Amino acid sequence: MWRILVTIPVALGIVAAPLSVCHASAGSSSTSFYDTFNGKSGSAPPSNLTQETGYGQRAFGNGEKETYTTSRSNSYQDGHGDLVIKAVRANNGTWTSARLTTQNSLTQAQGTFSADIKFPDTTGMWPAFWLLSTNSKNESDIAEIYGNHKWPDGVTVHSVGGDDATARISPPGTGWNTWSEVWNSSKIKFYEDGRLLFSTDTPADFTGQKMYLILNLAVGGSGGGAIPSSTSTMTMLVKWISVKK
Repeated sequence: MWRILVTIPVALGIVAAPLSVCHASAGSSSTSFYDTFNGKSGSAPPSNLTQETGYGQRAFGNGEKETYTTSRSNSYQDGHGDLVIKAVRANNGTWTSARLTTQNSLTQAQGTFSADIKFPDTTGMWPAFWLLSTNSKNESDIAEIYGNHKWPDGVTVHSVGGDDATARISPPGTGWNTWSEVWNSSKIKFYEDGRLLFSTDTPADFTGQKMYLILNLAVGGSGGGAIPSSTSTMTMLVKWISVKK
């Protein structure tokens, strides 16, 4: 998400038995991170999610238009069990949004990383659920949705060593979907609602490399494309996040 690399297209069509992930009980010994969003309407995201700040283009590149903030206008719990990540256009035409991470609460090498997400109608937007290594060199995009309508939505492994791989996915629409990555020493597999989307060999430089989760809603840029003049807000919802060892 944070940089553009050349990737190798990989054909889809592999279907596996549904993956048992996600709603693990918070007390499970295999669960290293689990979050639901049952706070009061308008309350801040849980403290184990760091709210990163900064102007998208300067801090993260790719021509993004948003400034990430800690404002409740951009990230909050809605009182109905959802975390809201919201992009908002100000009267002067500038955009704010939110980028939430587990950088200060959970970093982990290998495991199962999952979230239940409702992506918006993404024209002009660039939402993603992904992993970034603690050295900021490697990343794994569990679901990256491009509002420019030129690039296919995808799941991708970005390796600084050049062992990149990506697969196109069908547009997820605006309903709820569970997105998961299962990463071990030999393979990285991506799932949507328990259906295998893509499997690739684990890059050598992923070995022992701890990563953290990121959920963000970028605006415009190379991936989001032109922002419709009629769009003043856009919302991404998250029902829960789970990480297992």
